[in-house]
Amino acid sequence: MYQVSFIILKSLFFFYFIFFLFFQLCTLSFCSLIELYLFRVWVV
Repeated sequence: MYQVSFIILKSLFFFYFIFFLFFQLCTLSFCSLIELYLFRVWVV
């Protein structure tokens, strides 16, 4: 039983880590898109 709970905990942590990385990447790309758009607006 202890082994099973440990595996579940590890998988949950792994999924959380992937989700966090994905979220960070999306936020970064979204911010860069906004910055590019603002830059174009300011330049043009």
